[in-house]
Amino acid sequence: MKVERNYEFRKKLREVHVPARRNSDIRANANEINVQNSWSIVWDDKASRLIADTARDLQDYFFTSMDCSLMLEKKHKIKSALENIETSIVLCEKKDFPELGKNLSVPRSYVLKVTEKQIIICGNDERGIMAGCHYIEDLMNLKEAPILRKTRGEKREPLFSPRMMHSGWGIDQFPDAHLNAISHAGFDSILLFVKGLDKTTMGYSDFNDLIDRAASFGLDVYFYSFNNVIISSLFSSPKFLLKRDYAFEHGSFRLCRRACVAWGKRGAQLHGCHS
Repeated sequence: MKVERNYEFRKKLREVHVPARRNSDIRANANEINVQNSWSIVWDDKASRLIADTARDLQDYFFTSMDCSLMLEKKHKIKSALENIETSIVLCEKKDFPELGKNLSVPRSYVLKVTEKQIIICGNDERGIMAGCHYIEDLMNLKEAPILRKTRGEKREPLFSPRMMHSGWGIDQFPDAHLNAISHAGFDSILLFVKGLDKTTMGYSDFNDLIDRAASFGLDVYFYSFNNVIISSLFSSPKFLLKRDYAFEHGSFRLCRRACVAWGKRGAQLHGCHS
């Protein structure tokens, strides 16, 4: 048995897209489509940065795991351009295609439509698009080929939320590669032990930076403390939860408008995220 060096497992955690997963002997049947090098990943030029980052991540998946080189392309007014878009993976929100997304209401839900010439991932929101991209990656990993089954519109939504986890990298440590892996695994939130403003059990941590970086992977941030006094000292009044930025003597802290505090006998949780 191989003896690993300390923390050698982190090399594996960095590997979100496993190289060379494609089995070249597998062929698409009559009810499936095969994504090839001639395909592109397309999204609206007015879409958010998260959708653009999701497109680039999906491109990396095809290149790294499926040996396919797909182009990235932004389209102006993607709905009106859809008829002329072929051999493409289209990333869009319900607001762009209300008819396709009419049954979407749950955050992070999406509809997957696969035809001979198009794969459309229509999210209820931008995180729904990201979840849809992760889903087709899982399907192709199982197939061991860039092949998907045709569907007129498969609706999928989370069974529950939040689905959160602590760091598997190290206590309260969340490098970008680990955040990306957490997002791909289907989680929507991370947990951080806090001892004060910008202070964790491991020492200093820039909370604003962590929230911003987590948001770029579609993740919210929950702060956890076994001492209610720590949380209440940061947020002394629930009325502040309606604001976006919090100013303190030693710095600032950022929360979204849907932030909330849950009090309990053993501790308190505080929800921080981008909106």
